[in-house]
Amino acid sequence: TPGPVLFGTGKSRADFVRMLWPTGVVQDELPGERTRVAYEELDRKGSSCPALYSWDGNKYRFITDVIGPGVIGEWEAPGRWNAPDTDEYIRLTEAEAKPIDGKYRFRILSQMEEVTYLDALKLIAIDTPPGVDVYNNDRYQPVPPYPAFKLWQVRDAHTPASVIDDRGRDLSKEIASIDGIYAPVPGIANYPGFAGLHSIIIDAGAIPPGAAAQLILHGFTEYFDSTTAHSAYFSGIEPIVPYLEVADGKGGWIRKNESIGLPAGLPKTIVVDIGGIFPGNDHRVRITNNMEIYWDQILVNTFEGAAETRVSTLLPKTATLAFGGYPLELRKRPEDYDYDRRTPRDAFQLHSGNYTRYGDVTKLMDAPDDMFAVMASGDEIRVEFDAAGLPAIPSGWHRTLLFYADGFEKAMETYTPYPDSVEPLPFHAMSRFPYPPNEHYPEDPEHTRYRLEYNTRRVNPVVPKTPRYRRGS
Repeated sequence: TPGPVLFGTGKSRADFVRMLWPTGVVQDELPGERTRVAYEELDRKGSSCPALYSWDGNKYRFITDVIGPGVIGEWEAPGRWNAPDTDEYIRLTEAEAKPIDGKYRFRILSQMEEVTYLDALKLIAIDTPPGVDVYNNDRYQPVPPYPAFKLWQVRDAHTPASVIDDRGRDLSKEIASIDGIYAPVPGIANYPGFAGLHSIIIDAGAIPPGAAAQLILHGFTEYFDSTTAHSAYFSGIEPIVPYLEVADGKGGWIRKNESIGLPAGLPKTIVVDIGGIFPGNDHRVRITNNMEIYWDQILVNTFEGAAETRVSTLLPKTATLAFGGYPLELRKRPEDYDYDRRTPRDAFQLHSGNYTRYGDVTKLMDAPDDMFAVMASGDEIRVEFDAAGLPAIPSGWHRTLLFYADGFEKAMETYTPYPDSVEPLPFHAMSRFPYPPNEHYPEDPEHTRYRLEYNTRRVNPVVPKTPRYRRGS
């Protein structure tokens, strides 16, 4: 175990102490009149992704994080970084989002130590008859191809016949309902986000031959960051994303894919198609990975999905960029926040460069076109959708909302390319980030005019820059 590191100030008294830890987290302390003080490294996330809040009829409720798969510059191996998936659909129930004064209101708050490049927003309303729910096909797929947009109809979904882990432990209580009681994961000390290789075995029960069937899995993912990935790589630990196998009827398993995907950060639901994949009447599937993915509920759906539905789409009525601040963290794992209790400052550094000026950014949210609302830590977009643009809900039906967002975000981490600056701007057609010298952000008149008109808010570094990244390291 590493021992303490001692620092002295001679005869001078320190009024303020700022520590920049190797993880990239800044910690500020006020020693006061004390002449000797001990500090431990602050254990908190420096970066994550923007947070979504919706008006629920009483307050702005924290829903989850958004566009987490759109992160750029996540270190994977020497000379290799992640491939971002920029769009995400967040499912909302009628209890989570209610119109006020004829408008659905949301807040997208960049509340961590990161720069957010938000490119498009829309709201999709899906009306379904009694007893029929709908889920989208969205998930975090670490490698392309990314899942196509699709709506899954669900009716009479039920718990599996059994769920056990690879040690034979019964997980039926943990996965029975969305209650914050998660199936355990064998973590690895000093490598947050990574776990020991582990499996869950799900017996889906009776499925008629040739029938449709899906697993509906609700949970959250504790991400590892670039610093942890770098340390793990050189310790011989590489991520194994969840993959699916089916029982072969002979005591063994048949691998069916390389990845089923995973919940994109904080609690979300993903749907995994298991229709027609079984070689016989044994309907067990095994999901294996070495990541910190915590499952809260697992259901089986065998509805054929032939119910009538009605889908409507709204673009933002208004979108305004403003300073939002930092909500009080109510729970650390999975995180939860109180939007009504915000502070105007936190111990976060800011990427230097030109951000989008405060004010109206409605035009920037119309479509993914690489004309972003560039948001600093603490910024938010206040977006409204006109509920009058949606048809009335038929008697007895109910409405599910999908909040769509597209964009990128970049953390301020040790092994992230260009960790201290807004530039270079990402763009959808780039082959990777950092992109090669023969690629560049669009320089046509429209994008040049956008940058000159909108990105006029200059932010300079608030703490000394540190040498963090060398190409190829």
